[in-house]
Amino acid sequence: MSKVAANRRPFTAVSLLERWRIQPDGAAVTEFAIILPLLVLIWLGGYETTNAVATYRKLTDTTAQLANIASRGVNTSKGELQTIMAATAQIMSPYSTANLQTVVSEIQTDAHSVATVTWSQAYNGGTTHTPGTAWTLPAALVTPSSAYILVETSYNYQASLGVPYIGMGIPMASQLYIPPRQVPSIICTDCPTS
Repeated sequence: MSKVAANRRPFTAVSLLERWRIQPDGAAVTEFAIILPLLVLIWLGGYETTNAVATYRKLTDTTAQLANIASRGVNTSKGELQTIMAATAQIMSPYSTANLQTVVSEIQTDAHSVATVTWSQAYNGGTTHTPGTAWTLPAALVTPSSAYILVETSYNYQASLGVPYIGMGIPMASQLYIPPRQVPSIICTDCPTS
């Protein structure tokens, strides 16, 4: 073994600190003190961004699964819709559903492709749409005598690091139209209708 290899110490945090201590001008320590807050902010920002993206992904999955389940029936009721919307807690897990609002509605077009709300039910503070009111469908969905189940979800994402203390949140929303699977239009037996 050569003299140089024998005198070389393994690189550890302690050896790094000793090297900084040995330098008479303290440049390394000063540089580290300047860069550390920036590195911590980048790490925390990355953590929050990743968490927000994962939450939004869960929100879109919740919207899709809710639309998939709501569109499968022949008829439905307020109680059944409330049960389906309550199941969103399982899909959003491990994220809290305290800030999640959902609305399930049926939008139906007449022979002239004029769309109106047939029925609408909300959960956890969501706002229902008034049956009989006009609705603007996306252009690709405007066809005469058709029906769509519309699921709308909204979520106020609260960051876990720092932001809750100043009261800021990130509003997130998702919506999906899906045609009924088994019948031309799903009847809600006890929902208010136009």
